Amino acid sequence: METAAADCPTEKFHKWVVTFVFPPLFLSWRMYWANRMPIMDCDEVYNYWEPLHFLMYGSGQQTWEYANEYALRTFAYLYPLKWVASQVLSSQQFVFVMENMNIIMNNNINSNTPKESTLLPIVVLSEKLSTFFMLRAFLGFSMAACELVWLFTISYKLTNRHAFWTGLLMLFGAGMNHAAAAFLPSSTWIMVYLVCSSCSMRDWHYTFCILAVTATLSIGWPFGVVMLVPMGMEILYKQYQSSVKHVVQILLFTIVVTAIVQATVMWLDQREYGRWTSATLNIFTYNAAGGGDELYGTEPASYYVKNLILNWNIVAPLALCVLPMLWFTQKRDWNVLAMLSSMYLWLAITVPRPHKEERFLFPIYPLLCLSAVKMVDTTINAIGRVVASLSRHKELKGKRRFLLHAMVWSGAIVLSISRTIALSKYYTAPLAIYAKLSSQKPYYNTSNDAPSDSSFSAGVANLVCTCGEWYRFPGSFFLPDNTQLGFLKSSFQGQRPQPFSEFGSKPEYKRILQPFND
Repeated sequence: METAAADCPTEKFHKWVVTFVFPPLFLSWRMYWANRMPIMDCDEVYNYWEPLHFLMYGSGQQTWEYANEYALRTFAYLYPLKWVASQVLSSQQFVFVMENMNIIMNNNINSNTPKESTLLPIVVLSEKLSTFFMLRAFLGFSMAACELVWLFTISYKLTNRHAFWTGLLMLFGAGMNHAAAAFLPSSTWIMVYLVCSSCSMRDWHYTFCILAVTATLSIGWPFGVVMLVPMGMEILYKQYQSSVKHVVQILLFTIVVTAIVQATVMWLDQREYGRWTSATLNIFTYNAAGGGDELYGTEPASYYVKNLILNWNIVAPLALCVLPMLWFTQKRDWNVLAMLSSMYLWLAITVPRPHKEERFLFPIYPLLCLSAVKMVDTTINAIGRVVASLSRHKELKGKRRFLLHAMVWSGAIVLSISRTIALSKYYTAPLAIYAKLSSQKPYYNTSNDAPSDSSFSAGVANLVCTCGEWYRFPGSFFLPDNTQLGFLKSSFQGQRPQPFSEFGSKPEYKRILQPFND
């Protein structure tokens, strides 16, 4: 643990903020912005919110990844949120909340009505939409809880100063603000990393193994385990220093946990796919062996550079310089080095891949904040040694150190808050428009007007059609009952989703729906 002047007033202030101010601030901030940020990626809608809607209400859009012949996505990732929704829907409080709910979403719908150009009041009358908003708030709440666990551990392992400034960057960072409530495996891996690294720093090795194995096999995106490899290697090294017997014990424990989790995940998927399969193995094989990640969204490496600067401004370049700086310092904390090296390992694997998405960078967001703070703090230490050699001051500490940090981070925080507000104000139109649609009563067509295409679900009253901007659809939670999404012909010629049949992803769906292709 890095020593710090615990009796220093500035350090006491840091500790007080981390202990008493951060918990309510993080929880309320994440829940506030959860439903005020746009859905940044259509994969979040079509690969996660739509299958969840199907599990809950029996309808939704099915992508080829959920086709029986591919089975690239695991339904085990959806079941926890389905359970949360069932608990919310069964509670008496939900009825009261739904009747009195008035969601305020920052948006500009009509420039001719100045009173509604900044704040748009949306009265949520749909049970489905209320459930959607509550689930996003739950995701934001869960992220905040994991962030707090990590910050408390940093306070314990490093200093309250590191936890304070890292917490501020994470709280106000534009990247974290829109990743926190995203229903995406990469966002879930942020939470997994935060808790697992906390377990590693506190030497809770068996808890680390349980969380790492469960996340790798149940999230359906096994690539995130790369973030945990340096800490896993360090754990094995610590066990080896104690005894070879301890290494064998933890490896056997990991094998047993793997067998239990894998059997549970495959059993859940067997219920939905109608056959025994491993989605984890399927998606790994598809991406690693089949070159599948070269089909869509190929970008140069500069895509990630622009993305990091846009979401994190000066935090990103400072963070990327931290490991060389720490390596040459006089005092090395191998636990911290192992934790921070996860960021470099992740970038070394993701940047060269042809397929690039903003969400692929999500897992390193917390590390960007800590690394940047560590970089600036190490630089201040170096400046302090130079100052000490030229004057009577021994080091830069207390108020001087606080002011130097504030000078660096105040501009970054202002820029991040500005981008967060801009995203909420200028990019949430699809959410606001479809939210108004959700309260419309469906018009029931006569049987002669029913769609002739057998791919549409039976009993559908209306179709809400979209064309070239099909990727802006926020999900079937926004549609009224007995209403379904339809696609009009556009310039896009790729594979689009189609409605789930009554058989879902079971083999029987092939008799009804057109075949998928990748």
